[in-house]
Amino acid sequence: MRKGVYELMAVICEVTDGTPHIISHVQTKPGEWVLFNDFRVRQVPDNHVFQFPNWKIPCVLQYHLVKPTNTAAPTPTSILPDLTTAHNLESNLVHILESPQVVNPGLCTPLTDPLTAADLSGSDRHLCPFAIDAEFVSLSEEEAEYTSDGLKTVTRPAHLALARVSLIRGGGPRAGTVAVDDYIEPRDAIVDYLTAYSGIHAADLDRHVSRHALVPLKAAYRKLRAMVDLAAELR
Repeated sequence: MRKGVYELMAVICEVTDGTPHIISHVQTKPGEWVLFNDFRVRQVPDNHVFQFPNWKIPCVLQYHLVKPTNTAAPTPTSILPDLTTAHNLESNLVHILESPQVVNPGLCTPLTDPLTAADLSGSDRHLCPFAIDAEFVSLSEEEAEYTSDGLKTVTRPAHLALARVSLIRGGGPRAGTVAVDDYIEPRDAIVDYLTAYSGIHAADLDRHVSRHALVPLKAAYRKLRAMVDLAAELR
Protein backbone atom coordinates (compact mmCIF):
# COMPACT_ATOMS: atom_id res chain seq x y z
CA MET A 1 0.00 0.00 0.00
CA ARG A 2 1.38 3.41 -1.00
CA LYS A 3 1.79 6.11 1.60
CA GLY A 4 -0.27 9.23 1.13
CA VAL A 5 -3.63 10.81 1.74
CA TYR A 6 -6.62 8.62 0.97
CA GLU A 7 -10.27 9.59 0.56
CA LEU A 8 -13.19 7.28 1.25
CA MET A 9 -15.08 6.66 -1.99
CA ALA A 10 -17.50 3.80 -1.26
CA VAL A 11 -19.02 1.90 1.66
CA ILE A 12 -20.72 -1.49 1.27
CA CYS A 13 -22.91 -2.66 4.15
CA GLU A 14 -25.09 -5.63 5.02
CA VAL A 15 -28.58 -4.73 6.21
CA THR A 16 -29.86 -7.35 8.65
CA ASP A 17 -33.27 -5.81 9.34
CA GLY A 18 -35.92 -7.95 7.63
CA THR A 19 -34.51 -9.91 4.67
CA PRO A 20 -30.70 -9.53 4.80
CA HIS A 21 -29.30 -7.74 1.77
CA ILE A 22 -26.42 -5.55 0.63
CA ILE A 23 -26.46 -1.77 0.10
CA SER A 24 -23.77 0.51 -1.30
CA HIS A 25 -22.92 4.16 -0.70
CA VAL A 26 -20.80 5.74 -3.46
CA GLN A 27 -19.30 9.22 -3.46
CA THR A 28 -19.93 10.57 -6.97
CA LYS A 29 -18.61 14.08 -6.27
CA PRO A 30 -16.80 15.58 -3.26
CA GLY A 31 -19.33 15.50 -0.42
CA GLU A 32 -22.10 13.98 -2.58
CA TRP A 33 -23.14 10.42 -1.82
CA VAL A 34 -25.54 8.10 -3.66
CA LEU A 35 -27.26 5.12 -2.04
CA PHE A 36 -27.75 1.95 -4.10
CA ASN A 37 -30.35 -0.26 -2.43
CA ASP A 38 -31.47 -2.96 -4.85
CA PHE A 39 -33.43 -1.07 -7.54
CA ARG A 40 -33.60 2.13 -5.50
CA VAL A 41 -30.99 4.80 -6.16
CA ARG A 42 -31.04 8.17 -4.39
CA GLN A 43 -28.77 10.84 -2.99
CA VAL A 44 -28.16 10.81 0.77
CA PRO A 45 -26.36 13.16 3.19
CA ASP A 46 -23.00 12.35 4.77
CA ASN A 47 -24.50 11.48 8.14
CA HIS A 48 -26.57 8.75 6.48
CA VAL A 49 -23.38 7.12 5.18
CA PHE A 50 -21.44 7.16 8.44
CA GLN A 51 -24.17 6.03 10.82
CA PHE A 52 -23.93 2.33 11.68
CA PRO A 53 -26.85 1.13 13.83
CA ASN A 54 -27.02 -2.53 14.88
CA TRP A 55 -28.87 -3.55 11.71
CA LYS A 56 -26.31 -1.96 9.35
CA ILE A 57 -22.96 -3.77 9.28
CA PRO A 58 -20.09 -2.27 7.23
CA CYS A 59 -18.41 -4.92 5.06
CA VAL A 60 -16.16 -3.14 2.55
CA LEU A 61 -14.60 0.33 2.55
CA GLN A 62 -12.99 1.59 -0.67
CA TYR A 63 -10.41 4.36 -0.55
CA HIS A 64 -8.84 6.41 -3.35
CA LEU A 65 -5.30 7.79 -3.20
CA VAL A 66 -5.58 11.55 -3.66
CA LYS A 67 -2.14 12.75 -2.53
CA PRO A 68 0.80 10.33 -2.63
CA THR A 69 3.96 11.01 -0.66
CA ASN A 70 7.46 10.80 -2.13
CA THR A 71 8.59 8.24 0.43
CA ALA A 72 8.24 4.74 -0.92
CA ALA A 73 6.50 2.41 1.46
CA PRO A 74 8.33 -0.82 2.30
CA THR A 75 6.98 -3.91 0.65
CA PRO A 76 4.87 -5.75 3.23
CA THR A 77 5.66 -9.35 4.00
CA SER A 78 2.56 -11.47 3.68
CA ILE A 79 1.77 -13.93 6.45
CA LEU A 80 -0.63 -15.76 4.13
CA PRO A 81 0.48 -18.75 2.03
CA ASP A 82 1.23 -18.16 -1.64
CA LEU A 83 -1.57 -19.87 -3.54
CA THR A 84 -0.40 -18.91 -7.03
CA THR A 85 1.79 -21.92 -7.82
CA ALA A 86 0.30 -25.13 -9.17
CA HIS A 87 1.59 -27.12 -6.19
CA ASN A 88 0.01 -24.77 -3.66
CA LEU A 89 -3.24 -24.62 -5.63
CA GLU A 90 -3.45 -28.40 -5.56
CA SER A 91 -2.59 -28.44 -1.85
CA ASN A 92 -5.36 -25.91 -1.26
CA LEU A 93 -7.88 -28.16 -3.03
CA VAL A 94 -6.72 -31.16 -1.00
CA HIS A 95 -7.18 -29.17 2.20
CA ILE A 96 -10.70 -28.15 1.16
CA LEU A 97 -11.71 -31.69 0.19
CA GLU A 98 -10.31 -33.17 3.40
CA SER A 99 -11.90 -30.57 5.68
CA PRO A 100 -15.24 -31.52 7.28
CA GLN A 101 -17.96 -29.94 5.16
CA VAL A 102 -21.12 -32.04 5.36
CA VAL A 103 -23.44 -30.96 8.17
CA ASN A 104 -25.42 -34.23 8.18
CA PRO A 105 -22.73 -36.94 7.89
CA GLY A 106 -24.78 -39.60 9.66
CA LEU A 107 -27.74 -39.32 7.30
CA CYS A 108 -26.36 -38.77 3.81
CA THR A 109 -25.04 -41.42 1.44
CA PRO A 110 -21.50 -40.59 0.25
CA LEU A 111 -20.69 -40.52 -3.46
CA THR A 112 -19.13 -43.64 -4.95
CA ASP A 113 -16.38 -41.70 -6.74
CA PRO A 114 -16.15 -38.16 -5.29
CA LEU A 115 -13.87 -35.40 -6.54
CA THR A 116 -10.20 -35.75 -5.63
CA ALA A 117 -7.13 -33.63 -6.32
CA ALA A 118 -6.08 -36.27 -8.86
CA ASP A 119 -8.95 -35.13 -11.10
CA LEU A 120 -7.18 -31.78 -11.51
CA SER A 121 -3.51 -32.71 -11.42
CA GLY A 122 -1.12 -33.80 -14.13
CA SER A 123 -0.68 -32.64 -17.70
CA ASP A 124 -3.74 -34.55 -18.96
CA ARG A 125 -6.28 -32.86 -16.66
CA HIS A 126 -7.70 -30.97 -19.65
CA LEU A 127 -8.94 -34.33 -20.97
CA CYS A 128 -11.53 -34.48 -18.17
CA PRO A 129 -13.94 -31.56 -18.43
CA PHE A 130 -16.83 -31.37 -15.98
CA ALA A 131 -20.50 -30.86 -16.75
CA ILE A 132 -21.95 -28.49 -14.15
CA ASP A 133 -25.59 -28.14 -13.13
CA ALA A 134 -27.11 -25.88 -10.49
CA GLU A 135 -30.59 -25.63 -8.97
CA PHE A 136 -32.07 -22.67 -7.12
CA VAL A 137 -34.85 -21.87 -4.64
CA SER A 138 -36.67 -18.59 -4.12
CA LEU A 139 -36.16 -16.44 -1.02
CA SER A 140 -38.62 -13.77 -2.09
CA GLU A 141 -41.31 -13.52 -4.75
CA GLU A 142 -41.17 -11.21 -7.70
CA GLU A 143 -42.93 -7.88 -7.19
CA ALA A 144 -44.56 -6.24 -10.19
CA GLU A 145 -46.95 -3.46 -11.13
CA TYR A 146 -49.48 -3.47 -13.94
CA THR A 147 -50.55 -0.44 -15.91
CA SER A 148 -54.11 0.23 -17.01
CA ASP A 149 -53.35 -1.24 -20.44
CA GLY A 150 -52.05 -4.48 -18.93
CA LEU A 151 -48.31 -3.89 -19.23
CA LYS A 152 -46.24 -5.51 -16.51
CA THR A 153 -43.32 -3.71 -14.85
CA VAL A 154 -41.10 -5.68 -12.48
CA THR A 155 -40.28 -3.47 -9.51
CA ARG A 156 -38.32 -6.12 -7.63
CA PRO A 157 -37.15 -9.42 -9.15
CA ALA A 158 -37.36 -12.70 -7.31
CA HIS A 159 -34.41 -13.35 -4.99
CA LEU A 160 -32.95 -16.77 -5.73
CA ALA A 161 -30.44 -18.79 -3.73
CA LEU A 162 -28.28 -21.73 -4.74
CA ALA A 163 -29.75 -25.01 -3.48
CA ARG A 164 -27.75 -27.69 -5.29
CA VAL A 165 -24.63 -27.91 -7.44
CA SER A 166 -23.52 -31.04 -9.29
CA LEU A 167 -20.46 -31.91 -11.37
CA ILE A 168 -20.17 -34.93 -13.67
CA ARG A 169 -16.90 -36.03 -15.24
CA GLY A 170 -17.04 -35.56 -19.00
CA GLY A 171 -13.95 -37.48 -20.04
CA GLY A 172 -11.29 -39.97 -19.07
CA PRO A 173 -11.79 -43.50 -17.74
CA ARG A 174 -14.37 -42.29 -15.22
CA ALA A 175 -16.49 -40.32 -17.68
CA GLY A 176 -20.11 -40.06 -16.60
CA THR A 177 -19.43 -40.48 -12.88
CA VAL A 178 -20.59 -37.90 -10.36
CA ALA A 179 -17.71 -35.93 -8.83
CA VAL A 180 -19.72 -33.41 -6.80
CA ASP A 181 -23.35 -33.39 -5.69
CA ASP A 182 -23.72 -30.82 -2.92
CA TYR A 183 -27.01 -29.59 -1.49
CA ILE A 184 -26.74 -26.16 0.12
CA GLU A 185 -27.95 -25.64 3.68
CA PRO A 186 -30.14 -22.49 3.59
CA ARG A 187 -29.33 -19.50 5.79
CA ASP A 188 -32.56 -17.64 5.05
CA ALA A 189 -36.22 -18.59 4.95
CA ILE A 190 -37.31 -20.14 1.65
CA VAL A 191 -40.65 -19.03 0.23
CA ASP A 192 -40.71 -21.35 -2.80
CA TYR A 193 -38.64 -24.46 -3.48
CA LEU A 194 -39.48 -24.23 -7.21
CA THR A 195 -39.80 -28.02 -7.15
CA ALA A 196 -41.28 -28.23 -10.64
CA TYR A 197 -38.01 -26.82 -12.02
CA SER A 198 -35.40 -27.61 -9.37
CA GLY A 199 -36.61 -30.97 -8.10
CA ILE A 200 -35.81 -29.69 -4.60
CA HIS A 201 -38.12 -30.50 -1.68
CA ALA A 202 -38.08 -29.01 1.81
CA ALA A 203 -36.67 -32.19 3.36
CA ASP A 204 -33.71 -32.11 0.96
CA LEU A 205 -32.33 -28.98 2.66
CA ASP A 206 -33.14 -29.94 6.26
CA ARG A 207 -30.03 -31.18 8.07
CA HIS A 208 -32.15 -33.29 10.43
CA VAL A 209 -33.76 -35.45 7.73
CA SER A 210 -31.94 -34.90 4.43
CA ARG A 211 -30.38 -37.97 2.82
CA HIS A 212 -28.19 -35.79 0.61
CA ALA A 213 -24.79 -34.26 1.35
CA LEU A 214 -25.75 -30.91 2.86
CA VAL A 215 -22.99 -28.28 3.01
CA PRO A 216 -22.75 -24.55 3.79
CA LEU A 217 -22.73 -22.23 0.78
CA LYS A 218 -19.17 -21.15 1.57
CA ALA A 219 -17.92 -24.74 1.41
CA ALA A 220 -19.46 -25.26 -2.03
CA TYR A 221 -18.05 -21.95 -3.26
CA ARG A 222 -14.52 -22.69 -1.99
CA LYS A 223 -14.53 -26.05 -3.76
CA LEU A 224 -15.63 -24.55 -7.08
CA ARG A 225 -13.20 -21.65 -6.71
CA ALA A 226 -10.30 -24.03 -6.09
CA MET A 227 -11.26 -25.94 -9.24
CA VAL A 228 -11.37 -22.75 -11.31
CA ASP A 229 -7.97 -21.69 -9.94
CA LEU A 230 -6.62 -25.03 -11.18
CA ALA A 231 -8.04 -24.30 -14.66
CA ALA A 232 -10.78 -26.91 -14.44
CA GLU A 233 -13.00 -26.92 -17.51
CA LEU A 234 -16.63 -26.50 -16.44
CA ARG A 235 -19.30 -26.76 -19.10
